[in-house]
Amino acid sequence: MMSVYFNRRQRLLKTIGKNGIALIASAPEVPFGPDMDYPFRQNPNLYYLTGFSEPESILMLVPGRAEGESILFNRPRDPAQEVWMGPRAGQEGAVRDYGLDQAFPIHEFTHFLSNAMKGRERVYLLLTSNSLLLNEVLVCLDELQQQSRAGVIVPKALENVDYMIRRMRLIKDDDEINTMRTAAKISADIHCEAMRRCKPGMNENDFDALFTGEFKRRGCNGSAYSNIIAAGNNATILHYHRNKSELNDGDLLLIDAGGDYQGYAADITRTYPINGRFTKDQRDLYEAVLRVQKEAITLIKPGFDYHEYQVFARKRITEECVGLGLLKGDPEKLYEEGAYKKFYMHNLGHWIGMDVHDHVGGMYRDLELGKWIPFEPGMTITCEPGLYIPHGTEGVDKKWWGMGIRIEDDILVTKEGSEIMSAGVPKEVDEIEALMASA
Repeated sequence: MMSVYFNRRQRLLKTIGKNGIALIASAPEVPFGPDMDYPFRQNPNLYYLTGFSEPESILMLVPGRAEGESILFNRPRDPAQEVWMGPRAGQEGAVRDYGLDQAFPIHEFTHFLSNAMKGRERVYLLLTSNSLLLNEVLVCLDELQQQSRAGVIVPKALENVDYMIRRMRLIKDDDEINTMRTAAKISADIHCEAMRRCKPGMNENDFDALFTGEFKRRGCNGSAYSNIIAAGNNATILHYHRNKSELNDGDLLLIDAGGDYQGYAADITRTYPINGRFTKDQRDLYEAVLRVQKEAITLIKPGFDYHEYQVFARKRITEECVGLGLLKGDPEKLYEEGAYKKFYMHNLGHWIGMDVHDHVGGMYRDLELGKWIPFEPGMTITCEPGLYIPHGTEGVDKKWWGMGIRIEDDILVTKEGSEIMSAGVPKEVDEIEALMASA
């Protein structure tokens, strides 16, 4: 794997150019209470470039530097601390095990930074993720300004390196794709197990515990995000997290859960009847969402772009709402008015990878070219249309009240079209009912 990380750093060094310097810091440790922290998760951008998973570390990339272009600043070995918290790589380990050119103790970073920035025109860093690092850079820049009168070249601009790295992360290599397939398979298998176990009288918490435990038992780091286990009307809350309600006979259960496998996320949602049989109204609403999803997946192929993908789904959701009697009027006019937002208020999907929502603002558009990013082989995206009708929704037949339906799969763009990586969990009505009946 060292060669994979090396190649990624080389690509970024080339993008930065000989007059730039880049700084990527680790994620901070977050206190849980006295003498305790929340489980640490590395900054995905730093991990993507190094594979290094320790906190309190900074990667410095200096194109053309004779002594080495990739330098890591990390915690030194400390036997007393390692008794409590486990072994550290130290500086020797960082070079030996992670392929960095050089490594220095983290406390030497500030002194090193000032010299490294001399003669550079731009500093690239994650402008929104680490205010301490930004402050250190600003202090060094202020000190260097005083030397500019003596002819020292001082950086004149701060640039956000996040977009550059995330643009690289959009296209997955073969190892990443295989890792994501595994994450999707593990998650799909657990969704199938949840379907088999589901019955009235259980609690949302039972399934929260099932997914949390099974993710770890089957080799994941844990959940890639907080499990959404939403029964009945709770499913009309998009990011419902209480997971404490009883499962009632006649209601639907929406489960949105995916595992984090070796740093890559799965994100799968299924909705099904708690008692194992769809009513006619539940089936009608469910199959409307399913039709939109299946048609939208056909657009995930090279040449189409994210905007076309979104617009298609919104128009089709509008048409389905008219067909169900949820909306009345001309579908095209209703779409232009945004009438669908009453029942469908989120996007059709999002990039997925090291982060479950693997994007930042603007990542659906090419910021340099000013156009929507077209789908390319190696991209991974979710497809997750839905319809949500809370109790008390005005102007809607009461038979629809309390139904929230979302169907979500993880899709890989291929040369020929797409691959549904999460296909292992059923979504056709007859298949769902058959699996639930097999328990």
